[in-house]
Amino acid sequence: MPSSSKIDVSVSGTQSVLRLICEGATGCGLPGLEGVAKVLLHITEQIKKVKENDGSCKTLLQHIDELSATLRSALDTIDPSTPFINDSGQRLVSSLDLSTRVDSLMRELEQVRGMADTLKEAARRSRFLKATTIAGLLKEMADRVKAARDVFAFSGQVSIETLVRDLTAKSRQAALERNQQRESSEWDDLCNRIPHADAGYSARVHARHGRLLPGTRTDLLQDLDDWATSAPTALDTSSFFVLTGGAGSGKSTIAFDVARRAETRGHLGASFFFMRGAASLDSTDLIFPTLAWQLLANVPGLRSAAAYSVVQTHLLRGGPQNMDQQAEDLFVKLLSTLPPSSPPIAIVIDAVDECSSSRQDFVQRMLFLIMQSLSSITCTVRVFVTSRPEVHVEDALRSLTFQSKTQRFRLHDIPRSTVDRDIKLFFTTALSQLPDVSRRALSSVYGDAAGDLTEHAAGLFIYASIAVEYLKWFRGDDILEAMEQILGTESSAPKPQLARLDELYTIVLESAFPPEFLRLPGKAALVDVVLSSVAVLKDHVSPWVLAVIAGLDLDGGLLPLLHRLAAVLSFDPNDADVIMRPLHASFPEYLVDPARSTSKFWVDSSIQNCVFTGHTLSLLRKQGTLVSNLCRMEHPGQAPAAVVDLRERIASYLPPPVRYACLYWPAHVACIDRDSIPKHQLESFCVSEKFVYWLEALGYLRRLDIATQWLPSIRHKIGVSIFGLCISRS
Repeated sequence: MPSSSKIDVSVSGTQSVLRLICEGATGCGLPGLEGVAKVLLHITEQIKKVKENDGSCKTLLQHIDELSATLRSALDTIDPSTPFINDSGQRLVSSLDLSTRVDSLMRELEQVRGMADTLKEAARRSRFLKATTIAGLLKEMADRVKAARDVFAFSGQVSIETLVRDLTAKSRQAALERNQQRESSEWDDLCNRIPHADAGYSARVHARHGRLLPGTRTDLLQDLDDWATSAPTALDTSSFFVLTGGAGSGKSTIAFDVARRAETRGHLGASFFFMRGAASLDSTDLIFPTLAWQLLANVPGLRSAAAYSVVQTHLLRGGPQNMDQQAEDLFVKLLSTLPPSSPPIAIVIDAVDECSSSRQDFVQRMLFLIMQSLSSITCTVRVFVTSRPEVHVEDALRSLTFQSKTQRFRLHDIPRSTVDRDIKLFFTTALSQLPDVSRRALSSVYGDAAGDLTEHAAGLFIYASIAVEYLKWFRGDDILEAMEQILGTESSAPKPQLARLDELYTIVLESAFPPEFLRLPGKAALVDVVLSSVAVLKDHVSPWVLAVIAGLDLDGGLLPLLHRLAAVLSFDPNDADVIMRPLHASFPEYLVDPARSTSKFWVDSSIQNCVFTGHTLSLLRKQGTLVSNLCRMEHPGQAPAAVVDLRERIASYLPPPVRYACLYWPAHVACIDRDSIPKHQLESFCVSEKFVYWLEALGYLRRLDIATQWLPSIRHKIGVSIFGLCISRS
């Protein structure tokens, strides 16, 4: 075979390899290798045109083959099963070393390519010059290819294979992290679509529940720990634990500690702490969606395709579902996606008695649905519930469904001596933290101040808590007067527990608002507004919101007065935008019960609901509050669900005071005695265009159910004629 034919065969073989490299380099994640292979193909094509200098051609082809082998080895280092390889547009993670090597190799080969393009011109010269010139060019090209290959293959004591292997591993990890981030984002989007309340035990609104003082309730907590962590058995009948006790007996503090301890062990699935007077926390509307929302956040095993499908299917049903459907989808089906071998899941539900009186039937249904669900869920779920022994709760728990499957504990069954021991420990600890001057004053008069206070607490932990908060306001000898006020309520006749608590509330209020204070201009009226807001508002609001609704001076009037109520109200003295609330549900109950509170501080619920009806309607009728296209939509007819920035628009155009007025003026009307209904105010609002704009606002807030819920009862109270006029004019 002629020498030129041999060269052609060698070139063809080299080119076949290079074409394979081009194919393999496409989308491999190594930028630049495909370009390198194409340059080498061009060089080999020029070699075909050289008919002499077999030896020089062979040497050049040999070095090109060696470089091709290095490229092939680098490509083979990349695992073809790596997920990102097939992901269009993805590359290996950036590396200065790799890019430097590839760029350097390409620059050298471009030089060689330029030399290869001169071979044809050299062939036109004389035979002698042609041979020597071509030989020199081929040798220089071969040397350059070899040098470039050596630098590319091994630089800085790291082979190209090692470099690519490390980068592949990093890229694989980066791809996995991207997938995890994408999945996490999808989960977050899904979870954010679940309507839920800020009801967890650690929510800011529950901050003053606090934890149990070390050394108190030890036996009960140990029993609850054993119950929560016990392994399921075929005879297990205690998945549902109910703790009951009277007002102020410490149920919420126990529930708080049960939830905290479960979270510490990694077993807390969800918690829901009901709260009277908080709109989203005093009904069962959001109980199952909120539990599901927390379960998805706290139980890793629920981040599965099956669980995703369950939640997505539920959300596709549309608006809020009835409680039975919520329980089926967001409790039974969701938890059923977990295997039976999953770790125990604890769910804590506190104060079910604090649901509003109009929702008592729903409380019974909720308890039944939870109990029914536990019988069909295969993984281990423990549900801990606390409540006052209210009739509707006790009726549910006495049913056959509960009696055989519920573990009960009644706080009033704990010996009084044990309760008093814990309360005295609380008083002893709290009094020891008073300023030195106050402690010295107490010890100079009272040999056992903690013991004296314990006797007056009558077994109520909330009494102890409020008494301590009250005493903190006095320093030095002034604390003796405060102690005398508390201990001076002693009488020979035994008193119910709540009577003791009511006496303490009266002491706190009379101390906060003495007669000389109430005689100051405007102070008595301001006290009425604040106490009425605690008693009758339908949701907890911040001081700023109350000031706007009731037209109060925030800094000069409201905030200083709230400081006087620090023993019974929870609020942030440094932030008027933080929600305020009563320290305990028994305080608003005391205020509205004429048999419990003194006439000076009694809140007439009907009259004050009428007052706040006037406040809210006046705010809504104010110029600029409710207008057409309230949220300034570009397309006014657009459905709220399709508005991407709806939340931001609501925050801008429906500030908290306006939102409260929109959501709760009908609820205030519903609580007014029929003879006290402000018919003129209602008619003025309902026959105006503001009524239509109010309905529009409810639509943006996704609470049109308020209109259907309350307007029929308002119609009953104010009469058909006015209601018909409202609708016809709207």
